[in-house]
Amino acid sequence: MSLIKKIKPKFWDYHDDAAGHHWYGFNFRRNWKLIVALTSVVALTPLIIMTIIDYRLYRSAIEAEMLANTTRMVSNTWRTVSFFLAQRKSALEFVLQDNSYQDMKAPGRLATILKNLQSGVGGFTDIGLVNADGTMEAYSGPYQLYGANLCSKKCFRRVLKNGTYISDVAGDRGVEQRIVVALKHDLPDDTFFVLRAALEAGLLHQLLSQLDIGPNDDAFIINEKGILQTPSRHHGDLYDKIDLPVPGHSSEAKVIEADDASPNPLLIGYAYIPGTSLILIIIREKAEFMELWRRPRLKLIGFLILSITIILFAILGTATLLVHSIHVPIRNEWRPCIRWNTPINWPLLGGFLRVWPMRSIILWR
Repeated sequence: MSLIKKIKPKFWDYHDDAAGHHWYGFNFRRNWKLIVALTSVVALTPLIIMTIIDYRLYRSAIEAEMLANTTRMVSNTWRTVSFFLAQRKSALEFVLQDNSYQDMKAPGRLATILKNLQSGVGGFTDIGLVNADGTMEAYSGPYQLYGANLCSKKCFRRVLKNGTYISDVAGDRGVEQRIVVALKHDLPDDTFFVLRAALEAGLLHQLLSQLDIGPNDDAFIINEKGILQTPSRHHGDLYDKIDLPVPGHSSEAKVIEADDASPNPLLIGYAYIPGTSLILIIIREKAEFMELWRRPRLKLIGFLILSITIILFAILGTATLLVHSIHVPIRNEWRPCIRWNTPINWPLLGGFLRVWPMRSIILWR
């Protein structure tokens, strides 16, 4: 209680009993509260509004940068993967232009071509010729495919329809996975043949593993059914179905926001690889980006609290000093005038009227 008495202004409990009901002077406590309230509103409102505006603008800027950064990463990776497949496809087209059907059927010719492809562009595991009946007429590679009939295979049916075909990742678990690339070539006698080659699917995973992403981020390739074509850090292994919805078709890189099973806000960047059913997916946790926004915001909030504290102390001190400077002369000068009907020091009263607006003071009837 002694501390409260020390800091409480003298005018706080002031009441002039001698004046009775004839005294209509200041209500010092009410005027002190009014000064503090109005000054606080005028001083603090612009500061708080500017802080809120800066808070929201900076958050919007971080979110925009987050989307742009993810879109840029997806776009660059999409170009890398697309170039990898397009380069191998172009190499097979060059083989078709540089070699006749009869030359490629010659013993050892496909083995030579395969060796050149492996040393030139790399990534090829086998190569073969399929006639119009779907029979493998010539083959070079580690598998026993010579003489096999591929009429019922999806690869053969799709290449007859579209002229080219790049398959999903094929192969059982634990063995080397591959991607089949097939090109249809018409012959002068109105027949055709198909040049079929297989690529090492593991090269796609190597391309994605070179991305500079965070430990909680992920990058992988799926097909249109949501089946993983490359291993994933957090969303399953090869040939597993991801626990996220398959994004809609788009001709360019896009970024959408979704929630995983946690649920944590996720940024899902994706792009369809042209000429295939493959979809590149890059997933980044939004919380990691927002942490870059949250840290400086905490400093700003701390500065705001410190500024408000200093301003309030200044307002309280100024209001107390002002009301006290009015209270002391009234207590010392006017009360004797009322009690003993002595003349009032009117110059002093006029000075205070100029300092502080006062209601009409009725000293006596």
